[in-house]
Amino acid sequence: MSDPGSAEASAWPVLFDGLSAISAMVIASVAVFGAWTARQALSTWQTEALWKEDRDLARRIMLQVIEVKDGFAHVRNPFHGDAEYPEDATDEAAHFQGVATTN
Repeated sequence: MSDPGSAEASAWPVLFDGLSAISAMVIASVAVFGAWTARQALSTWQTEALWKEDRDLARRIMLQVIEVKDGFAHVRNPFHGDAEYPEDATDEAAHFQGVATTN
C-alpha cells in the first residue's frame, strides 16, 4: 500500500516548478518592457534635441533678418523731420501700436 502523505509530498515539486516557470516569464516580460520603455525615452530625447537645434537656428536667422531689415530702414531713411509726420499720422500710428494717446 502506498502512503497518502507521499502523493501529497510529490505534488509540491511540480507546484514549485510551475511557479518558477511563471516567475521566469514575468521577469522576462518586465525586462522586455523596460528595454522598450528605454528605447522610447531615447527616441523622444533625440527628437527633442533636433527640435531644439532647429528652433535655435530659426531664432538666430530671425534675429539676423531683423538686423538687416533695420539696417535697410536706416539706410533708406537715415533721419526724418517732424514735417514728414503730421500729428494725425503719429496719433494713428500710436493707436495701431496699442499706445494710448493723451490729446
